[in-house]
Amino acid sequence: MLPQIDNTDIFHFNPAYCFIDTQNTSTDNVKFFLEYIATGGKIQTDETGKRIIDMLPSSPEKIVETANSTSSYLSPQLVHFYLLLFWKAGVLTRESISIIDNSKQNDKETIITHPYSTDRSLRISVVIVTFFGKKFIRQNLESVYAQTLPADEVIVVDNASKDETLDIIRDNFPNTTVIKNPVNYHYAKAVNIGVKSSSGDLVIILNQDLVLEKDFIEKLHLRYLAEEDKNKAAAIVPQMRFNKMRTFINGIGNFITEKNWGSDNYFCVVDIGQFDSLKYVGSACFGAVMVTRSGWEAIGPLDEINRSFYEDTDWSIRVHLGGMKILAAPQAIVYHEFGGSYPSGLKLKLVARNRMRFVLKHLKGKALKLYFTKYLKQDIKNVLSFLRSRSYRNIYYYMMAYLRLTADLPGIFRYRSRNKHDEEFIAHFFTKAAPYVALGNKELNPVIDLYTIRSYYYFTQQEGFVYPTEPIVYI
Repeated sequence: MLPQIDNTDIFHFNPAYCFIDTQNTSTDNVKFFLEYIATGGKIQTDETGKRIIDMLPSSPEKIVETANSTSSYLSPQLVHFYLLLFWKAGVLTRESISIIDNSKQNDKETIITHPYSTDRSLRISVVIVTFFGKKFIRQNLESVYAQTLPADEVIVVDNASKDETLDIIRDNFPNTTVIKNPVNYHYAKAVNIGVKSSSGDLVIILNQDLVLEKDFIEKLHLRYLAEEDKNKAAAIVPQMRFNKMRTFINGIGNFITEKNWGSDNYFCVVDIGQFDSLKYVGSACFGAVMVTRSGWEAIGPLDEINRSFYEDTDWSIRVHLGGMKILAAPQAIVYHEFGGSYPSGLKLKLVARNRMRFVLKHLKGKALKLYFTKYLKQDIKNVLSFLRSRSYRNIYYYMMAYLRLTADLPGIFRYRSRNKHDEEFIAHFFTKAAPYVALGNKELNPVIDLYTIRSYYYFTQQEGFVYPTEPIVYI
């Protein structure tokens, strides 16, 4: 049961937000945008959302009554969802609010109240990868050292930064162990170096552009302790939120489909309690993840040929093929400076190569044919689009991606010859654990409108709704 709003609660529009110019894509589809003034972050809504906000301050009961008196009917359930989502997103404030929240009676209680003090025999390491990180590293490490459950060691692996990153660490965080790579090894190899150098039974891997909630490590640790079969636990995945819009989810794990690039799961979703029963995800995002030492040794390190991007998806499918699990810890919150760390051109080259490399390396049968064909068609379409727009540099990056992919083919075929799992078993990777959700618009802004409410949030408040408690197959 998710939070319910009392009909007598009074909601106010938060002055930290403002409406900005609307975009009219058609005569029947008007979009409105709310801007968080402090950061410039935007939320897209629709005419219904705008109407409800225009009636504030008011109670849900009064909004329904006013709308019905003007022949513009709004159902109590719909008003409830708009107000709940806008409130949880920070757009609204409330007074004399009474929340009936039965979610504390479910699995969340058993997950987050387990006494971690009973098992501090486990060492916890933190590994942070940096590259020209002076903009991020101070607040990152400040949040690491402010944890309610301190790490036993903090290791920074620096990919040959030429800015003040290492000076900031040396002058302000003297207890941090720094490993200086002579050149930029990229993310996968740097992570492998850090994990190999660490001594923890549990190792938290972090990108540099993150800020941790104070109980982040504690919540990850508690989720691990709550797992009955710890020998099968390879990784624990937190809830990552946008640093620019801290009430919206950046991702809880990630996923890939036969269309577009891989994406973070639950992208731009508002957490209204629907994740309290979420125990597993299909794929871990290595921007922020805790891995177990036993899982790392059983599955092996990240594939360094990927350098960056899809290295976590590659590792995750190997987890499933190895009969292990990726746990979800949505109560562990970390904030991400979305899009803050990687040059766009190099990113295009790596993503284009690595997603096709993933398909050729792991998939078989119908799945191989489907994904390979879809990705190839999309790449051709993108190149033609770049030709029309004279974006020759992006065409160059695509060419380099496919040349490198061709050079990788011998190694890919060697891996395939050792992969004895059948087609059906491998296909299960795409259907593990919770369903895939992404609610952002084309500009990657969060959306709260009729479509997102009816297609997702209604579903999460159905009686008896819980996310799967075991990895299952949806198709």
